[in-house]
Amino acid sequence: MPNLKDNIWKNYLLLFIQGWWFILPIFILYFQIFGISFTQLGSLESIAAALLFILTIPCGAFSDLISRKVSVLLGTLFTGFSMIIIGLSSSYGIFILGYIFWAIGDSFLFNARGAMMYDSVIQIGREEEYLKISGRANIFSVVSLVISGFLGPILFSVNPRLPWCLMGGLWILSSGVIITMEEPEKQKLDYTFKNYIKKIERGVKFTLHEKHVLWGIMFIIAMNVPLSIYNDVFSQAYLLEIGFREESFKFIFPIIYGLASLTASQSHRIEKLLGETGSFLFIVTVHSLGLLLMGLFRVPSIILVVIVLYISRDFRWVFADTYINKYAKSQIRATILSILMMVQEFILSILYIFGGYITDIFGIHPTVLILSGFTICASITLILTKPKSNLNLQLQTTNQNNHSRP
Repeated sequence: MPNLKDNIWKNYLLLFIQGWWFILPIFILYFQIFGISFTQLGSLESIAAALLFILTIPCGAFSDLISRKVSVLLGTLFTGFSMIIIGLSSSYGIFILGYIFWAIGDSFLFNARGAMMYDSVIQIGREEEYLKISGRANIFSVVSLVISGFLGPILFSVNPRLPWCLMGGLWILSSGVIITMEEPEKQKLDYTFKNYIKKIERGVKFTLHEKHVLWGIMFIIAMNVPLSIYNDVFSQAYLLEIGFREESFKFIFPIIYGLASLTASQSHRIEKLLGETGSFLFIVTVHSLGLLLMGLFRVPSIILVVIVLYISRDFRWVFADTYINKYAKSQIRATILSILMMVQEFILSILYIFGGYITDIFGIHPTVLILSGFTICASITLILTKPKSNLNLQLQTTNQNNHSRP
């Protein structure tokens, strides 16, 4: 049998190398240098979301039917080259090309990276340690994330292209780690593309009939869409508008993402303390009031609300995954996650460009108020429609699957 246990520490190394997100505090500012409007930036995100919607099934099938290792390798290379393309570009047309490569990379990476690690852990007889191993992996990625959040604005001040090219180079370099990893043995199942499509169909039918899973997907999408528009279209411009300067970003972003990631690592303890309903109410309250306060006030102290909102966001990621896994059949959990991603990306492919457009027309703070109104209405609807918990089901905890973008 291949030495699959080495996949564990190699995965730690892989996540550490890929966790240097130098662009995180400055990527919107970078596009503004070249005159990219919020509408155009929203359209870039829309293109990526539309491709993720289209490619989720074929790339997922490639991972399951051909090779998860090759899928991770291709996803890593496409993502690395996309960053370099963006980092060397100056025009909207070439930025589109970079985002297309990035979406292809995300599609290959989605579920394949986590599935490869899960299969490795199972086949070396350490399935009961999976959560512990995943938690350690998150620590490695958080370390590089926080440090790069500090260094990103400094590199940006030296050369705006430097954060992109350096990060892209690290992603391409990390492909060497993937090449040395071992491919876990496939299960002895009748894997065909036809059967894969049938599995997706069964997952859709199950989702439509299982009210807890359907509600969970509605909850995830309703809470994620407004924050995705804020985060990916104008978050850095918002911080400038409330009184911060670019040089302060090297402190702000490590604090925001460091505290949020630390909270996510303790999410299961928080969920146990608050309970399922209490956790849900905490999330919808913070998301609704947080965006409302951010839209109403233009003072630097509102950064405290932003920090709490991101803490709630990262807690939501783990809580929502736990909720879905609690009520989904084990043999189709991955399928349901694929369905969730497809629905979410389809909606974002439309709303990203809409969010950018209304930001250009009305301004940043009015757009935040519009997003808060949507979140408040969605929260009320979710509260009124939430199914009662099935106390006979045992809570199963899972870690958030890592996208290639935080």
